[in-house]
Amino acid sequence: MANRWSEETTLKFVQLYREHENLWNMFIPEYRNRDARSSSMEAIASELNITIKEVPKKIKALRATYYLELAKIEKSKASGSGTNLVYKPLLSWFDDINHIMKTATVKEKQTYSNFVSKKFIN
Repeated sequence: MANRWSEETTLKFVQLYREHENLWNMFIPEYRNRDARSSSMEAIASELNITIKEVPKKIKALRATYYLELAKIEKSKASGSGTNLVYKPLLSWFDDINHIMKTATVKEKQTYSNFVSKKFIN
């Protein structure tokens, strides 16, 4: 598929990508399993009749487009526009990729206080 992908094909790709969590969720053990990741990419490539080399390229392109769309949203918020004027992406696959990106980047962190309570004895 050397040509530009249709919205329908891109949406199908994003849905397949979302199903193969080991490709994007760095907080699961399978993310670090090279064989499992390769198998997932092969499954996506097979489903869409593309080469396996196209899969990571498309992922990278989708992430770049996603971040451009996020920048547009933030810019419209920063402009002081009302909430009804905030930019809303028209991409049919934006919500799916947004779920992936939010899940992949958010991890609950355990926090520790650096405050030490000491009783002073005089």
